Amino acid sequence: VEVGSDAVLDGVVIHEGTKIGSSTNLRKCIVGRRCEIGNEVELAEGTVIGDDTKLGRGCRIGSNMKIWTGSTLGPNTMIVPD
Repeated sequence: VEVGSDAVLDGVVIHEGTKIGSSTNLRKCIVGRRCEIGNEVELAEGTVIGDDTKLGRGCRIGSNMKIWTGSTLGPNTMIVPD
C-alpha cells in the first residue's frame, strides 16, 4: 500500500497493492486490492470500494455507497445516496 502526503485515514481497511493519493480523506471505509485512489478524494463512512477500481482526482463518495470491482470514476465525480 502506498499513501500520499497529507492523507487522512480514519478507521480504514486498505487491501494490498492499493495507491492512495495526496490530500485524501477516507473515513471508516473499505478499499479493495490494486485500487488507485486519486488526490483529494473523499470517501465517507461505510463506503466499500471494490478491487481494481480507479477513482480520479477530487471524487466524492457519500456514506454507505458501494463502487463495484473494476469501476473507473473520472475526476470530480460525486456519488451520494438518494
